[in-house]
Amino acid sequence: MAILTIHNSDLLTNGPTIEVGIKSVHYPKTQNFTNLLSMLDTGAGITAVNQAIIDELNWEPFGETKTHTPSSSNTNVFIYEANIVFPNDVYIKNIKVIGAIFDEQNINILIGRDILQNGILIYNGDDNSLSLSF
Repeated sequence: MAILTIHNSDLLTNGPTIEVGIKSVHYPKTQNFTNLLSMLDTGAGITAVNQAIIDELNWEPFGETKTHTPSSSNTNVFIYEANIVFPNDVYIKNIKVIGAIFDEQNINILIGRDILQNGILIYNGDDNSLSLSF
């Protein structure tokens, strides 16, 4: 089990963020991204990736679904397949992700319960740290 602990000088303000990479499931030799700022979100049922990143990678969707957020409901989004790479080379392979617009946010990926269900997340506000293990 790989354990990753991240200290954040202001966890309350910055939230539980971590840098991850993303790779294509279908086109492994194409361009990939590393060091994408991501937020761990226990309120999200599915992982979302900034649509601008998906467009730059030229990924083709394989489906469509509706999402619900605090500000909208029944919004159509495309579904893609990705490999998410956490620090220490922990891979979450063949995960379904949706494309999303992250206007005015400083993140590119929202890590949802579909990934978090595979591990243990500890949010330690007293220590300004979070630990994640898979």
